[in-house]
Amino acid sequence: MTAVRRFVGEPITEVEPLDASVMASGQPSAPGSFLWRGETYVVKHVLSVWKDISDGSKGDEPGYVRKHWFRLQLTDGGIAEVYFLRQPQGPGKPRWILYTLTSRTP
Repeated sequence: MTAVRRFVGEPITEVEPLDASVMASGQPSAPGSFLWRGETYVVKHVLSVWKDISDGSKGDEPGYVRKHWFRLQLTDGGIAEVYFLRQPQGPGKPRWILYTLTSRTP
């Protein structure tokens, strides 16, 4: 089996939280499932979590969290890297983005 990783960079919708209790602390929960291009992807477990933190060079406060990243093992065997934007650029802009998708090919 070969793993094929590809850049996506597109919004995902209908993001269902994996653990809603995390959201009570003001943090986004890793997705439990999401919709992309008409297909629902279900998360088996979270592989890793990290944050993009501002250094203050763009006029914002140093230490401000810009993005919350999640590397997810999917139930179909694939791996998705998604991120949550703390402040999307403009009203109605997406907050959740599918960054990369790694699929298994026989």
